[in-house]
Amino acid sequence: MTAVDLSGVLAALRERYRSVLAAYRRAATGDPAALRAAGSGHATRADRLGQVAETTRETALVDDWTGPAADAYRRAGGAWSGRLGDTATLLRAQRDVLYGAADALTDAAAGIDRLGAGFERDFAALMARCGAVPAGQCAAALAAARSLGETYLSAAGSVTTALRSRLADLGTSAATSE
Repeated sequence: MTAVDLSGVLAALRERYRSVLAAYRRAATGDPAALRAAGSGHATRADRLGQVAETTRETALVDDWTGPAADAYRRAGGAWSGRLGDTATLLRAQRDVLYGAADALTDAAAGIDRLGAGFERDFAALMARCGAVPAGQCAAALAAARSLGETYLSAAGSVTTALRSRLADLGTSAATSE
């Protein structure tokens, strides 16, 4: 029986699956470092606001000043302090959301990177086994290559679906913290 060299066809299939896996990777990367930096900025601002709120509250409680103006100042200072504290709390919640999003992107990218490495390893093994096959086994070899590629694409799709879900959960938690 005549052997058929499928290495070119298999290489073309591998490239197609690689390009789709690369598209999944691009969709799952984002910029976690920028998200963390924004979260750190929120934390810094929250700390500053917390300090201002505490100082305002303490100043409003000083009792060496009396009278209607002092009472009005204390009420206003208490209200300002409360609003500043609320804003600091909101900034901290947003920091947590940004950090969570950065973690989710990092995890998804790592997951797709692991899948890409597994795909390369498994497809290389398939090509080594099926580079030249008897003519009657060509369809089976190509079906095995497609099945392998589709398995990895399905897994990458699951990673991006999990990422979307995780980001949506973060968005929901952010909305409830406001």
